[in-house]
Amino acid sequence: MIDESKLHSSLLKKALGYEVNEVTEEYNMEDDALKLTKRRVVKKHIPPDYSAVKVLCEYFNGTGLEDYTEEELIQEKQKLLNQLKDFN
Repeated sequence: MIDESKLHSSLLKKALGYEVNEVTEEYNMEDDALKLTKRRVVKKHIPPDYSAVKVLCEYFNGTGLEDYTEEELIQEKQKLLNQLKDFN
C-alpha cells in the first residue's frame, strides 16, 4: 500500500528542487587490503521538475479547494509551509 503523505512529500521535493551529496571514493591495494586513498563529496543541486509542478497543480485543482472552509484552507496552508520548511 502506498503512503500518500510520502508520495506527496516526494512530489513536493521534486517540484521544488533539492540538494544531494554525491560521494566518490578511490581505493588502493596496500598490504593485501583495500585502503581508502581519496574521498570526494560534491553537493549537487537538482533543479525543480516542471512535470512534478504540473502534477501538483492538477492535484490541488482537482481537490476542490474552493469548497474548503477558511479554517481548512488555513490548516492546508500551514501544512504546506511546514513541508517547505522541512526541505530547506
